[in-house]
Amino acid sequence: MVPPTNGCTNRMSRRYRTKLKILRDFLLAASKERKKTRIMYAADMNPLTFKKYLSDCMEQGLIRCKNNEYFTTEKGFKTLNMCERILEKIEEIETLVK
Repeated sequence: MVPPTNGCTNRMSRRYRTKLKILRDFLLAASKERKKTRIMYAADMNPLTFKKYLSDCMEQGLIRCKNNEYFTTEKGFKTLNMCERILEKIEEIETLVK
């Protein structure tokens, strides 16, 4: 069997993102007005995960749609900032524990 050429030798060795990181990436990708596909690619999401986050974030008022383009709302930017602060704290804790 020939190993993959993308540098990943074992699918299980890939480090998965937490829900918090996915939310951060999603809101960051939507920080500029973009079509759904652009946000999905920028956030590195698969279509099923993207559809769930899009629906949840719209329901919570974190993103809105105008003229078929989606963008992060003020509430979404506040949430994005909180995600960043939490992730920084987690990183600090992980550094201390090592």
